[in-house]
Formats: sequence, structure tokens, C-alpha cells
Amino acid sequence: MALRLVIGSLLSKSSLIRIFTVFIVLESTLKTLILGLLITLVSTLVVSCSDEEKSEDLLVVPKTAQPVVGVDETQFARLIDFYMIVYALEKYKLKHQAYPISSDRGRGWDGLYSRFGESRSDWIPGLVPEFLPELPRDPRMNTSTSEQYLYKSDGANYKLLAHSPDDCQEVLKAFPSLIDPRRNCWAYGYWTPKGATW
Repeated sequence: MALRLVIGSLLSKSSLIRIFTVFIVLESTLKTLILGLLITLVSTLVVSCSDEEKSEDLLVVPKTAQPVVGVDETQFARLIDFYMIVYALEKYKLKHQAYPISSDRGRGWDGLYSRFGESRSDWIPGLVPEFLPELPRDPRMNTSTSEQYLYKSDGANYKLLAHSPDDCQEVLKAFPSLIDPRRNCWAYGYWTPKGATW
């Protein structure tokens, strides 16, 4: 009882009201702060999860000297094949920090059948099965060593060609930037800027 009288005499009604008001404001501020932190944390987790799903596609940008023709922009089978290969090459480079190196330490022109480098089924080593289910093949499906898809890379740059294609004049009319500057209509394809002169 004596303690109550001492506290009561020390704190007036107005002092008690001020103390309660401060506690209520502090409690409200603390709840708002905690709620804000939770919302920020949850939204960050949701965004990062959805970004991980999309990141593979968002990060892959071909480093070719010319724009890559989309699958929906062409009826040329070789360009559709090359679209898939170019994107697979970029995914490979993202993972390994280099493009797959062709034979003879990057000096060979490799293909399924090639007289300019190695002939082999994995003519771009390392793309199958992780980045492509299989490597495409020239639509003529022959064994001629000059009428094939060819690939050359030193790891930093590459050149991907359809060599001696039968549709080069049509591709020249539709997509002139794809014609090989070294071979004119003997080849077309894609290359990184420093691979253009190979």
C-alpha cells in the first residue's frame, strides 16, 4: 500500500498517460518495422526464385558479328539449326568461360565430315547432351567433306559455317550479313567479330 502511494505521488495522471502513449507509439512503430522487414524479405525471395528460373534465358546473348535470325523469321533449315547451335555455344561459354575449341588447338575446321579439320560426330565438342540433344547435320545428309556444317574456334572466338550450301543465293537476298566475307557464297553462317576473317 505504501509503495502504491509513493508511485502514485511520483507519477501524476498526465505523466502516466504520456508514458502509455510513448509505449503505444513504440509498439506500433516496432510492429510496422517488423512487418516491413518481413515483406521485404519475402518479396526478395520470390523475385530471386523467379529470376533463377529465367536467368538462363536472360543471360544468353549471342556474341556474333551479325544479328541472329530467329526460328520464326526464316524457312531456311540451316539457319534454324544455326540458331540452336549459336545459343548452345553461348550457354557453354557461360559455364566454361570459353567456347569449345576445335581440333589442332583451334586451327581446324571440324564437321561431321570435313577435309579441313577433324571428321567426327561431336564436331562441336561438349555441346551434347547438356546444351543440345544432338548436333544438327546439313540437310543434304551426304558424306561429302566439303558440303557440311563446319566449326572453328580458339576458345575466345568461333566461326560456324554451312559450307557449299545449295541455298546461298536465297540466303544472300534475305540475310546478306550472314554471307561469309572470306568465301562469298561458298559459305554462310555466324561468327564472333574476331572470327570473321578465318
